[in-house]
Amino acid sequence: SDEIKNSEMLYREKLRPQFHFSARRGWNNDPNGLVFYKGEYHLFFQHNPYGWNWGNMHWGHAVSPDLVHWKELSEALYPDRHGTMFSGSAVVDWNNTAGFQTGEEKVLVCIFTAAGNPFTQGIAYSNDRGRTWTKYENNPVLPHIIGANRDPKVIWYAPDKKWVMALYLDKSDYALFSSKDLKKWERMSDVAIPGTGECPEFFEIAVDGNKQNTRWVFYGGTGAFLVGKFDGKTFTPESGPHTLHHGNCWYASQTFTDIPAEDGRRILIPWGQMATPGMPFNQMMGVPVELTLRTTDEGPRL
Repeated sequence: SDEIKNSEMLYREKLRPQFHFSARRGWNNDPNGLVFYKGEYHLFFQHNPYGWNWGNMHWGHAVSPDLVHWKELSEALYPDRHGTMFSGSAVVDWNNTAGFQTGEEKVLVCIFTAAGNPFTQGIAYSNDRGRTWTKYENNPVLPHIIGANRDPKVIWYAPDKKWVMALYLDKSDYALFSSKDLKKWERMSDVAIPGTGECPEFFEIAVDGNKQNTRWVFYGGTGAFLVGKFDGKTFTPESGPHTLHHGNCWYASQTFTDIPAEDGRRILIPWGQMATPGMPFNQMMGVPVELTLRTTDEGPRL
């Protein structure tokens, strides 16, 4: 139609958010693969490029130099024989642990759920700063465990020189896995967060900005979080679950990996759950925020 050909209104539609990221077209939900590399913040997101409602899940992709101005790129991950592309995370493989590097650039690796029958976890990699993606030929890297196990959040655990994955299992149950190469994973320990499910986030954060005194935070889709300690194998909660937010437009948030140490911020983006009827897009991302862990009378809180 003429409306599609004439795209001068694109990103300027009546209900288009001007400060929150939203996809050019189609449905979006969870932010995925939040990672920083060489001056670019990468935002991947659950995306239905073909329709206004949820379905056909792909990973959409956008980049920003400043977390305010976003450039939407082409779809990063498409459904395949293992299933549609559900939520996950991304890392920079600084040490080429997976052996995917072919040139000067460090490799970006996405870790995702293939939502087939059954749900499994796979990886894809990019040698060109995230512009093109190749699925690992031997996916899945983590076979089905239970139920609709999903939403792998992967981080580098420097003390043991290994990758650690937090994965949602079922009900309010999660587990931690480890890998040396992103391809072979071993289950280390389990974590339960009463009252929430899916979309795990797991990270170390300084208490009151003191890097000599840190805690680990583990939370689920609603933001219900535990504060505790992690010895490289087991997460031991000290308190929680606590409430991270009190908003009506917030779910499945993720924080960026590979923010440079000299920056040091723990930056979070949630899914902004807000329908936009009559628009060519549906839903949005929340505005990025910085998380800190502060001492309170009740104990440390985000």
